[in-house]
Amino acid sequence: MNLKGTTLAKQDVVYVLGAGASVGTGVPAMTTFVDKMYDLFIDSDNEEFRDVFKAIAQLRQVYANSHLDLNNIESVLAAFDMGRLVKQLGTFREEATEILYKALVRMIIETVEQTTWFEGGANGNEPWIKGAYGSFVRGAIKLSELTKSRCDFITLNYDISLDYCLSSTGDVDYGFEHVGAKHALLKLHGSANWFNTPIGIVAKSVRVSDIIKYSLK
Repeated sequence: MNLKGTTLAKQDVVYVLGAGASVGTGVPAMTTFVDKMYDLFIDSDNEEFRDVFKAIAQLRQVYANSHLDLNNIESVLAAFDMGRLVKQLGTFREEATEILYKALVRMIIETVEQTTWFEGGANGNEPWIKGAYGSFVRGAIKLSELTKSRCDFITLNYDISLDYCLSSTGDVDYGFEHVGAKHALLKLHGSANWFNTPIGIVAKSVRVSDIIKYSLK
């Protein structure tokens, strides 16, 4: 972003990122997510992952002539969620449906983590996301610094791409408590680094050492 010679007024800004924004980080779209899960985990030794694929195959047979789009991860997740509520999903019964649901959630999180274009975060390098997404966030932060104004974000995505970028400026304020962070990040659909505990929702740190589990691409 080249702002040389530009007169900028101080103005606080809130950016709203819709559900499709994560595609710009490398994460597959909802309609291609299941295919990507197959690519990543079809040869996995994890028995629970194999059961997830078995359950999806059974759903395809049952709903072959319906309007349920089992290529869309949201439809698959909703079907698994309903299955655990009624304690039946294909040939799986009782506790097995709860295990299936949790395994699918884990596969979703691992797919997001393995496909996100993480960079930096090691040897003192700035944590960032490759591509246009990272460029947008970098530009928003730079504009905020130049105008000495607030720059906050609202997102409908649960991945940690935006959290990762913002961690380069310090702690991230999720709105649970005031932490004096430079930027607030409100995640309306939850977050992959939030955990439900007996004392309420706890947000795990998004510092690089805590969140990077796979080789940087």
